[in-house]
Amino acid sequence: MRPDIRADGWATFLATVARHPDKIALLQADREVSFAEALAQAEVQARALTKAGLRPGDRAVLHVGNSIAAATLPVAMWAIGATPAFVPPETVLADVVAMAAGIDARLIISDTLADDPAGQIFGLDRFAALAGEASTGSIAGLSPALGSIVFTSGSSGQPKGVMQLQSTLIDGIRRVGQAVGFGAQDRVLCPVPWTHDYGWGQLLAVYVLGITMILPERAGLSGIPEAVERHRPSVLGGMPSVYAGLTHGISDIRARDRRSLRLMMTTGATMPIRVLEALQGLFETAALSLNFGMTETFRTTSLRYDPKRDPAITAGRAIPGVRLLIVNDAGAPCQIGETGEIVHAGAGVFEGYWGLPEATARTLRPDPGWQGEPPAPKAVFSGDLGYLDASGLLFILDRKDRMVKTMGIKVSPLAVEHVLRAHPEVADVAVFALPHDILGAELRAAIVGYGNAEGLEQRLKRHVREHLSAPMQPRGFMVLPELPRRPSGKTDYTALLAMATIRAVR
Repeated sequence: MRPDIRADGWATFLATVARHPDKIALLQADREVSFAEALAQAEVQARALTKAGLRPGDRAVLHVGNSIAAATLPVAMWAIGATPAFVPPETVLADVVAMAAGIDARLIISDTLADDPAGQIFGLDRFAALAGEASTGSIAGLSPALGSIVFTSGSSGQPKGVMQLQSTLIDGIRRVGQAVGFGAQDRVLCPVPWTHDYGWGQLLAVYVLGITMILPERAGLSGIPEAVERHRPSVLGGMPSVYAGLTHGISDIRARDRRSLRLMMTTGATMPIRVLEALQGLFETAALSLNFGMTETFRTTSLRYDPKRDPAITAGRAIPGVRLLIVNDAGAPCQIGETGEIVHAGAGVFEGYWGLPEATARTLRPDPGWQGEPPAPKAVFSGDLGYLDASGLLFILDRKDRMVKTMGIKVSPLAVEHVLRAHPEVADVAVFALPHDILGAELRAAIVGYGNAEGLEQRLKRHVREHLSAPMQPRGFMVLPELPRRPSGKTDYTALLAMATIRAVR
């Protein structure tokens, strides 16, 4: 059942403030902001947004990094009936403007783009000055049904604006809080950008659940150990790449006091086994919560991981309110253990991609497992391949559009990546394919290694010969200082293909 579309984000935030007026809501470096102070900041920003020309029903692009100043902008937009649209701060001007035009946004607020006083781009400094000029007047609270637009990474095409209702977001963070076990006194360290749906979910936990959010003073891996020791968070929410950097990269986390952490949360890609084992040794008193979800589903699965009970490669079980199905190419349900497309039904389902009805229709389709009265509610066809075991654990194999046919055999690049990540000299890896006249496709691997790269390619070739069948073995390796990334932080496979093509021509 879908949540009540009348749920009001601004009213929910007001109720949270009323429960915890003096509690710290936001903490960064030497600055602490209580919930009452966060409300006052949001009210001033709402007036400034109105002065800037934002009206009920409008959309405004947030092209900002995580900061106390930016933390209340989304809820300030809710207060005046507008919708925040999140664009990663690394996105270049031309792309920001294109995304804003694509959703017919009235203005852009940015902390990196040059101010444009005659146009729609507001730098944070100019916006702060505008807020000072608009500090009076009442805030009626005109929250629209639409709660946010978050752009997908564009890893399989152009970024798409994912629309979620406020009610879906509010209901979703409550269900996630139940699944992962958030407590009233938790202090969550958030190094994930709010422009990523996982970071946005953590900011929603401030608005709805009343948790305290800690923001690293410095971006990058170095800011996390500093914040852990200085501010004593109880929860850390990061991506697998963050944890890989902490445990195997250049990080001084081992020299820091880590005892305050009781829970480590992750989502997105499957956590490499080597990183899982390192986390258990590094954070001996902290539990590990494995999660999976898409921008289109808010959150799908969660699992409090127990190495004595659970396989390390699982994504967990469906969270409260969600039903998981695996369907074959004909859309029929698969048997336990049978591979097919992962379908998310029930709570958390998005409203569609802004202005893209055909793409929406491909992803948002009738629930294939619906047994109630017609019409069936919509479900999200994820494009991910996986299977369920008898206990309901989900195992993700790869994206449908990443499967490669080589030597007459269908191969999962993700499965090859798992094998390469097990090599002790591999810090990061991405496997992709180039067209081949005889093989059909030729697998290549981009590798980021530890230490001396001399001879690494030959050692990796021996490793894959020992652990992979011939069709799954990459026929070429590129050793790189780092993998190219999209603004979302995900690997940019298009850039890797271009790099490999240029090398092949040479």
